[in-house]
Amino acid sequence: MCNLAAEQTSSWLMVDPWEAFQSYQRTAVVLDHFEHEINNKLGGVATLEGEMRPAKILLLAGSDLIATMSEPGVWSQADVRFPLLMSGFVITPPHFPPFSWITFSASTGASSLSVQDPTWTRQRMA
Repeated sequence: MCNLAAEQTSSWLMVDPWEAFQSYQRTAVVLDHFEHEINNKLGGVATLEGEMRPAKILLLAGSDLIATMSEPGVWSQADVRFPLLMSGFVITPPHFPPFSWITFSASTGASSLSVQDPTWTRQRMA
């Protein structure tokens, strides 16, 4: 179903069945897999100008899931460190307007946190 939906609705969205064919995989392993597949095997992603650039792999999760990262024994340290240090998060909080999200990235020693509202961005750009 996911393949069919992606094929019929998007020219840029794809479905990778790799994770579905695995036994349980830690989050860090899955993020690393996608980073390797997209950046090493495919050469990154194309810009509007056609230039290939490395993709930034982010963990998309609800704020309830992210909150469990502070509970002892729920997440391995590697699974928390990988998105914190190597990639980043897109967090969908339940108390924000629909389609709002928070992004967090901490790489190369600098961290950033921003709240995004795509409807505001679209209105502003129009």
